[in-house]
Amino acid sequence: MSLYFNGPYASHHLIGTEIDTQHGKATITEFYDKREVWIKFHNTGYETTTTIYRVNAGTASDPTHPTVCGVGFMGEGEYNSATHEREYHMWNNMIRRCYQVANRPKEFKSYEGVTVATDWHNFQNFCEDIQWLIGYDDWLENEERYEIDKDLMCAALKLPKKVYSKETCCFLTASENSSIARK
Repeated sequence: MSLYFNGPYASHHLIGTEIDTQHGKATITEFYDKREVWIKFHNTGYETTTTIYRVNAGTASDPTHPTVCGVGFMGEGEYNSATHEREYHMWNNMIRRCYQVANRPKEFKSYEGVTVATDWHNFQNFCEDIQWLIGYDDWLENEERYEIDKDLMCAALKLPKKVYSKETCCFLTASENSSIARK
């Protein structure tokens, strides 16, 4: 279905129209002009403006739609996989280690029961928070040598389950991380 505007009253008929997008169904909730509408995504409740062109092409997008293992999503903000490639790679791998169930690689078996804090499902929050973690500056200077770790703090806090979060993570050298994980 393509939406067209013929005359000053056409907008009235668009409100409430259900549309298909790359991230599921959405509904047009407001009309701005002949080129722009406000939509609300059914799955997440996220609301945004988009163009009629994107509505007709089915390319309106929802940055809160989970795209990594059914939990991780990009969110709204300055961070993206192109400009923050290192952070994205670390975040994506962390989510996959914890939530990839189908065809789980053998090296991920030790991550059964490990979770990622809900606020870190959002890539924007993850990027903001890791800047405050112990060892972040070391990781920035030498990515190959440093890794994000949850085991040290989870053990120190005597948590019953391991979780990646701003309260439980720090950056350690790869050798430090390996020795803690084996304990």
